[in-house]
Amino acid sequence: MSNKKSILLLIIAVMIVVAAYFIFTTEAIPKAATEVTTSTTETGETKNLTAEEEAELTGGVSSDEVVGMLTAEAEAFANSKGAVFRVGVLDGVYLPVTADFITGRITAEVEDGIVVGYTVE
Repeated sequence: MSNKKSILLLIIAVMIVVAAYFIFTTEAIPKAATEVTTSTTETGETKNLTAEEEAELTGGVSSDEVVGMLTAEAEAFANSKGAVFRVGVLDGVYLPVTADFITGRITAEVEDGIVVGYTVE
């Protein structure tokens, strides 16, 4: 009888550890809108953008405006400012994107239909 109790306690302990792992390793809340927007240059290097550089590249679109919008809203907003918009990461899955370089193109990261971050070329 004590062997059955020991096995049951071991199974419960393993289940608790697995549950704790998933709780603490998955991001339940979208990233904050204070993320630094980055730009990839033609040479492939990445740099952090100032607010002025970001606005210049994207026709006035800033991360403060786009992060938190629904994907369709963000795309329409970016297009209204003359910026090219695409989704590069959807619910944690990296999507295939073209490797061509278009200055000012926004590649968004989307979680549950909401833009949580983006980069600018």
